Amino acid sequence: MTPGTANRIVRFFNSVQSASEIVKGVKDDPGDNETWVFTTKVAKRILEVRNSLPSRQFDTLEQIDAITGVGPDKIEDLTYTFGRPASESFESNLFDKSLLYDNWTVIRYEYTSETDEAHRMLVDDPTAFRNAVHQLAVRAAMETQGYGSEEAERATGSILTDYIDTYTNSHPEAALAFALWFFRVDADNWFSFDRMLAETTWFFDYHSDSYAPMELRLFKGFNNNVLLNLITPKDLAITVNDAERVITLWVVGLAD
Repeated sequence: MTPGTANRIVRFFNSVQSASEIVKGVKDDPGDNETWVFTTKVAKRILEVRNSLPSRQFDTLEQIDAITGVGPDKIEDLTYTFGRPASESFESNLFDKSLLYDNWTVIRYEYTSETDEAHRMLVDDPTAFRNAVHQLAVRAAMETQGYGSEEAERATGSILTDYIDTYTNSHPEAALAFALWFFRVDADNWFSFDRMLAETTWFFDYHSDSYAPMELRLFKGFNNNVLLNLITPKDLAITVNDAERVITLWVVGLAD
């Protein structure tokens, strides 16, 4: 387990307010032999131990591991849950926490660089970055709309010239802008802005244990209907995750 994963586990148990949040928030590792993760009884015990500490907060994963009912199997489940890539965990949360329902479509198209140097060269060079995003969008259009390669390139070609707004997680603007991007799909008909903001804040804070900037880059004016024939948000959303060396193109739509 990496230090970052351990820190995310500790932050999770320090943030939850009820046993049900623990039961619902931890996923079962499909590689173990268990059919369940945390019971309500064990979840309540964890909260009782946390609240009995002088600071009412856990400081280390070892404190959680020592609680009766946790143990190696549960640690494996926690590692599986909080060791997942940030974008995968965020997407899962949107549906698992019932912010979005079956009438929503969320698809991620990603490019991962092999080294930190390659990642920096990609995201810091405007032309290289636009070209990479364009190729992701071409792939998306071919898969979601059935376009041929030339048609997909034409349909997504504005990416090469669209103005880009950039928001960073060094202050709350990235989480606010990403929450607003989802919110603008259909205003407040399906979820509250505050609930979405809580999840986007969690997403952009996923690697807060290390110096790992994350950014949201919005390609202004891009027509997302070339990717989905649904109600779509304005602008194309790309997240840049330095810790994982990944850029993610988000395809989101609502069948209303």
